[in-house]
Amino acid sequence: MSQKRVLIIDDSAETQQLLAELVLEPNGYRPLAALDGEEGLRLALEEQPDLIILDMQLPEMSGIEVLQALRQRNVDIPVIFTSVRESAESVVQALRLGARDYIVKPFAPQDMQQAIQRALATARLREERDQLTQQLLEANQQLQRQLQELNAVYAIGRSVTSLLDLNRVLNRVVEAAVYVADAEEGMLLLLDGESGELYLRAAKDVDEKVARSLRVRVDDSVAGRAMRTDRPVLLTGERAKVATGYLVKALLYLPLRVPERGVIGVLGVANREAERSFSERDIFLLSALVDYAAIAIENARLFETVEVERAKLEAVLREAQEAVIVVDEENNILLCNAAARAALDLAEALDLIRSLNPRPGSSLDSREAEYISPDVYVRRNEGGEWQVTLNPGATPKIGINRQYASLIRRGDKGSDNTFLR
Repeated sequence: MSQKRVLIIDDSAETQQLLAELVLEPNGYRPLAALDGEEGLRLALEEQPDLIILDMQLPEMSGIEVLQALRQRNVDIPVIFTSVRESAESVVQALRLGARDYIVKPFAPQDMQQAIQRALATARLREERDQLTQQLLEANQQLQRQLQELNAVYAIGRSVTSLLDLNRVLNRVVEAAVYVADAEEGMLLLLDGESGELYLRAAKDVDEKVARSLRVRVDDSVAGRAMRTDRPVLLTGERAKVATGYLVKALLYLPLRVPERGVIGVLGVANREAERSFSERDIFLLSALVDYAAIAIENARLFETVEVERAKLEAVLREAQEAVIVVDEENNILLCNAAARAALDLAEALDLIRSLNPRPGSSLDSREAEYISPDVYVRRNEGGEWQVTLNPGATPKIGINRQYASLIRRGDKGSDNTFLR
């Protein structure tokens, strides 16, 4: 522990000597001395001692004036006042200015030693308290930053998972990774199952020439290591190679794992010029983003598959001459060709629905029922959308029954109708 320094500001050289020889030096303190207030103030500001023993009555500046000058400069050095007489007014004034103690001369060495110990102990406790307060403040600020970052990742994740176009999903994921990690560039590489290589599928601020030809092998590349080990790979403090002739100062790859398909690629961020390295915080945030990305990619892939199959089915329906109807497990009609629409008079049924509910977004009145014919009935589902449902024993011979339409308009439920609640 460093030796504590004590500044004695007293116009009596004898008092200074007694304090130094009988109190300070025997107890391991290093004395500093000044004979008047102005010199004492200068030494206090220059040396920043651990404690000041300050006499009330001084030439040039009084002890009170010295302490006032220190406080005006936001210097909070512990002070013990000494005086040949004890004045209640002086004591109160000294304590209001923050003096730790007030000792009347002459004093016993042990009394001064005890006062010094109390003052330094109090100062140490205040310093520890201030340090803990600062640490708590910094910890709270860090937690606030982390919460804001997580909220940002969550918001980005929600926006990504709402997309169904695969190209938009991949580009949005890379843009989000660059933003979250405060990186210079980002890339998403997917596995080419035939060649066994990772190829660049989406990028942000990557050199165009590099982007056009960026392909790396899984078995001998940094990106491949992240994929093989299914763990993040972080490189800092060296020139890392992304591809031949493409070096960066900091690099982070994370595996991109999709449910039931395993690791399909890697998400990477890099700094080519900036000296900032990536950290565990970046790994944590990007890991959360990668989870959202995996969900979004799988959703987009499934949507693409469904759309392709739908397009194939629609092509088949268009070419078919006979009536073809596709229904779900509840007999709701999903697709039908022109021949089926004509056979079931669906166009006329939909015209009837529009006349029953002409206001978009409005709901059926409690008196109104679903339309029923021997072949189909039209009703509103829980989401507010109209559905055309095929009756189990439907035949394409009977059109719309006008009697049912008039019953619905009058609110007469009849005995054979099924009503919506």
